[in-house]
Amino acid sequence: MADAVAPPEGTTPPTFDFTTMDRETLGQICTGAEAVFRSMLDDMWVPCCPTTTKRTVEITGINGNVVPVDIHEPSNKSADAPCIVYFHGGGMTFFGTQEYSGPLSQLAKAGCVVVAPDFRNSPVAPFPGGVHDCLAAALWAKENKAALGTDKLIWAGESGGGCLALSVPLVATRRGLVVKDLTDGVWVDAPMTYQHPMETPLPSHTENSGYVFVSEGPMSTLTLCTRTYSEDPKAYPINATAEELLAFPRTNFTLWEKDPLRDEGLDMFRKFIAAGHPEVKCSMEMGMAHCSMLLKMQNPSYCDRYFKRMVSWAKEACS
Repeated sequence: MADAVAPPEGTTPPTFDFTTMDRETLGQICTGAEAVFRSMLDDMWVPCCPTTTKRTVEITGINGNVVPVDIHEPSNKSADAPCIVYFHGGGMTFFGTQEYSGPLSQLAKAGCVVVAPDFRNSPVAPFPGGVHDCLAAALWAKENKAALGTDKLIWAGESGGGCLALSVPLVATRRGLVVKDLTDGVWVDAPMTYQHPMETPLPSHTENSGYVFVSEGPMSTLTLCTRTYSEDPKAYPINATAEELLAFPRTNFTLWEKDPLRDEGLDMFRKFIAAGHPEVKCSMEMGMAHCSMLLKMQNPSYCDRYFKRMVSWAKEACS
C-alpha cells in the first residue's frame, strides 16, 4: 500500500507530542481519528457472513463495570467447534466489536464460536481497564463452555488485540490464576509489544512505515495512557519474565513481512524461545501488510484460508 497522501501544497500537517499531551486532548484526537478510520472500513474490511449468527450478552467486569460481549456462531456448527475468545485490534485505542463484525463473522464461518468482548479503550478508560475487561470475558467463556456448545477454548487477537492476547495471560498469572487451566492455547497476530515512541525504532518500524499505517503516530497514542507503566509487562508484554512466559499454554505467532509491527512480534517470539517455552511457534506471511486477513482487497479466498488455519490450530491445541 502506498504511503499516506501528502497534504495540499502550502499546508503543514499537524504534529502532536503524545508524550506530554493531557488525557482530554488525546481523547479528542483519538475520537476524531477513529471517525475517519471508521468511514474507511466498509471499503477495506471483509463483510459479515450471512451464514453466521450474532448475539450480545452483558457480563460483569473485574472492576464491577458492564462488559458487552458479542458471540458469533456458524449456522452449521460442528460438534468439535472450538471457542475463540477474540480481542480486536485498534491499538487498544480505536474501534469496538461493532466495527469488527465482518472479521468476527468470517472467523465464525471458518468453524468456531467467537466470543468478542467490547472492551473499554484508552484513553477513555485508564489502563488496565481494557485488559481487565478482556480477562473477564475470557473467564466468562471458560465458565460457559457447555452453554456455548464447546469444550475447546483458546484466546486470540491481532495488532493491539495481539498485545491483549499476551497481556491477559500475564494479568491472570499475577492474580494467582493458572492460565493453562483457563485456555488451551494463545494465538497472536502482529502484536504491539513495546512502549512508543522508541528511542531506537526497530527495523520494521522504518522499513514498513506507510504500509496500512504510518507506524509511530497510531502507536504513540498509547504513550500517555500507559506512561507510568513503561516496565509493566501487562502494558508492554516484551517486559515479561521467563517464568511468566513459561506459564503460557501452547502459543502461536503470525507475523506479516510488510508490517511496522513485524519485529515487535519477532522479538516477543524470541523471548519465548529464550525462556525455553516448549510449545511456541512463529510463521511469517511473506509480502503481506499488517493483518491482511481483515482486508477484502486481498485475494478473496485469503481470508477464508487464514481463518480456517486459525480454527484448525485451535482444534489441534485443544487435543
